Amino acid sequence: MLTHEQNELLCRVGPGTPMGKLARSYWLPLLRSETLLADGAPQRIRVLGENFVAFRATDGRVGLIDEACPHRGVSMALARNGDCALTCLYHGWKVGVEGQLLDAPSEPIERREKFIKNIPVRHFPVREAAGVIWAYFGGGETPKFPDWEFNSLPANQVKAIRGECKSNWLQGFETVLDSAHLGILHKSGILASNVSSMDELRLTLDMPPVFKVVRVPYGLKEGAIRGFNDGTEYTRVREIVLPFFSFIPMRPGAVSQTFCYVPIDDYNHILWTFYYHSDRPLEEGETIAPMLPGTYDNFAAGLGGFENMWRQDRARMEQGHWSGLPGTVPTEDVVIAESMGPIVDRSKEHLGTSDVVIAQTRRRLLEMLREQEEGTLSRDPADRIDYAHIRGISLRYRGIDWSTIDAFNPPENITDPVPTE
Repeated sequence: MLTHEQNELLCRVGPGTPMGKLARSYWLPLLRSETLLADGAPQRIRVLGENFVAFRATDGRVGLIDEACPHRGVSMALARNGDCALTCLYHGWKVGVEGQLLDAPSEPIERREKFIKNIPVRHFPVREAAGVIWAYFGGGETPKFPDWEFNSLPANQVKAIRGECKSNWLQGFETVLDSAHLGILHKSGILASNVSSMDELRLTLDMPPVFKVVRVPYGLKEGAIRGFNDGTEYTRVREIVLPFFSFIPMRPGAVSQTFCYVPIDDYNHILWTFYYHSDRPLEEGETIAPMLPGTYDNFAAGLGGFENMWRQDRARMEQGHWSGLPGTVPTEDVVIAESMGPIVDRSKEHLGTSDVVIAQTRRRLLEMLREQEEGTLSRDPADRIDYAHIRGISLRYRGIDWSTIDAFNPPENITDPVPTE
C-alpha cells in the first residue's frame, strides 16, 4: 500500500515532476518506423505530458520537434513536409530536421537571416531500432543508446506492436508484473491459444507459485516457482528493468517477449510489445495479432471503455470464456488497468503474498526518485549495464538456484516443460 503522496510521486509525469524527470533520463520508444514516410504526413505524439511532432525528411532522417510552431503556436502536424523540413501552413516558417529555423518569410528580407538565428526550436535526439523510433527528452548530454537484444536484430527477427491505453503508466506496468493473475484472468486465452509460446503458460492454470525477488543493478529479478512431486521445479524468471521494461519468462527456443510502458501523460500510456528471435526469423503465429479492431500502431483502438464495458460478451462468459473480453492476453490486461480509473488510489489497497514483486517495484522506484533528488542516481545506466544480456526465461529443472539461471546459457538438465504427474 502506498500513501497518497507516494502514489502521486510515481504517477505524475509532466514537466517538473520527479517521475517526469526520471523518465526523461531514458531513451523511450515512441512510434513504429513504418508510420513515418519520407516527405509524408507528420505524426503527432504526446509523451510525458507534452506534445511533439515527428516527421521523416526527404533524405530519410527523422526529426522530432515541439508540436507548436515557434511563431504563433499552430500545430506543425499540419505542416508541409519537404526539402528536409516542415513548413508551417500559417506563415511559412520552415523548421529543419535538426530543429533549426531555416526561413521566416513573414519577416523583412533585410533582417530575416539574423532573425531566424535567434529563434529557438526545441528538438530531440532520435534513433531507429527494432522498427521503432526512439527519442531522448532529458536535455544536456545524450546518454548511450541501450543495446537491448532486440535492437540489434534484422527486421525479420523482431516485431514491435504498440497500443495506446487509457490509464496511468504504472497501472499498465503492474499488470504485466503481476504473475499471480495469469491462471485466472487469462486462463481461457491460454487454453485456446495456438501460439507455441503459450505452451508453458498452461502450467500456471492450476498451481499457485511461490514468489521470490532479488535486486539487480538494473532493477529486479523475480522467480515464480512451482514445485512438483518428482523434485523438479518449474520457474518463470522475469527481468524487470526499471523504470519501464519487463522481460517476459519464455521457455528456451520460444519467441522472446519484452513489454515497455511509456507515459503519455498522467492518465494515459503507450504499451509496447517486442517479439523477437535472436537466431532465426519470426514465423507466422509466433506473435499475437492485433486485437479487434486495432492495428499494430494501436492495438487497443476501438476497445472503448465503461460506456460499452470494453466489448465484454456475457453470453460468451456463459459458454465458458472466463473474462468475456475481446482479443487475447494483452487486451485483457489493458481493460483491467483501465477499469481502475485514470489513476488508482493505492492507499486503499490490501496487498497479499502474491504481490511481493508489486511492492518491491514500487519501493525501488521511490528509492530511485529519492536518489535522483540527492544526486546519487546514475544518469547513464547504459554505460554500466549490459542491456544486450537481459532476457526472461521459464524452465523446469532439478537442483538449481533459480536466481543463478542464465537465460542465454540455460542449464543442461532441464526437463519437459509440461509435467506428467
